[in-house]
Amino acid sequence: MKQAMLPPSYKAILRDGAAALRHTAGLLRHRADREREPGETLLALRDIAGLAWRLECTEEWEWEQGFASLSLGGQDLAVLDSLIEENLKSSPYADDSIVDNGRRRGQQLATLRDFLARYTMGEFIARGGGN
Repeated sequence: MKQAMLPPSYKAILRDGAAALRHTAGLLRHRADREREPGETLLALRDIAGLAWRLECTEEWEWEQGFASLSLGGQDLAVLDSLIEENLKSSPYADDSIVDNGRRRGQQLATLRDFLARYTMGEFIARGGGN
């Protein structure tokens, strides 16, 4: 398989995106602890924490060779879409620092989502003959 031509910032995109996912997973874990019937929250937690784990555990060579796409799917993009929408919302009840942090995480997740969508479509795989 040909070496992927990844953007120079791909490691930062993955790191920041995984951190935003871990933060969200922590919030969901706290919410699940307080809920009487946390089933849906636990399912969301599984999806979010699972994606963060896969991003963190995938080796550099796997990203560069295009193999990382084997552990990613459409459900991951849908999870990110949902999180992005939630993090970019404004609330009149939240102070500016909370809103700014949510927007920053939302932007990190949007950047991650764009990268993963392009990656899974093979956009970064070198084309043509040779090694």
